[in-house]
Amino acid sequence: MSPVEGMIEMPPGVPFAVRIDDHPDQIITVGCVQMLDSLRGYSKYPQISEGTLSTEPIFRLDGIKLNQWSQAEKPDCYDGSASLGITVEEQFSGFVQPAVQAVTDEAQVILGKLLVLLAELYKLIVPLCISKQEWEAWLFRLMDVNALCCGALHSGFSSVQRNLSLSFNGGSPALVLGILTGAFHVDWNDDLNGYTLLIALFWLPILGLKSA
Repeated sequence: MSPVEGMIEMPPGVPFAVRIDDHPDQIITVGCVQMLDSLRGYSKYPQISEGTLSTEPIFRLDGIKLNQWSQAEKPDCYDGSASLGITVEEQFSGFVQPAVQAVTDEAQVILGKLLVLLAELYKLIVPLCISKQEWEAWLFRLMDVNALCCGALHSGFSSVQRNLSLSFNGGSPALVLGILTGAFHVDWNDDLNGYTLLIALFWLPILGLKSA
């Protein structure tokens, strides 16, 4: 993947912020990269690192449905984007509805556990990346508008999107998933007052073995 023009490489664990009109008391966090190593110094690290799902990879569940902007499905190919919580279908002005997903008993149980786990990780990790004032303001907004959290009873994220590319040999997600999903982009439907937690997982082949 080519570098993003004008982007600065972020050291793990260091939040990047901007000052509005150069005012020292008006600071907005732009972003923060965390790795497991950068989270070890926090008291919440055991809670962050202990959660695992002992199951087959989520993308292999029978019946997973891709979003309408993903490229056409191919036999034995799992690449694409799928909404796991709620989704906004961009037809005319758009409307919000529960994501239509796999309905097998196994899939419903596993996806339900996944949403709960992601909700807990959101609540644990995001406050470590932004200021206390920003976190409390975000929680107030969620409660004020009665925002739905699709993974818990407390306020949190309102949607979950799974993007997957099994491309190797330097393949670009933009080429594999399509420009609307695989390239760096901003979703105009997102709440500008909120924060997105991006979790990147890499499934690497064992050295010496050919990847499937």
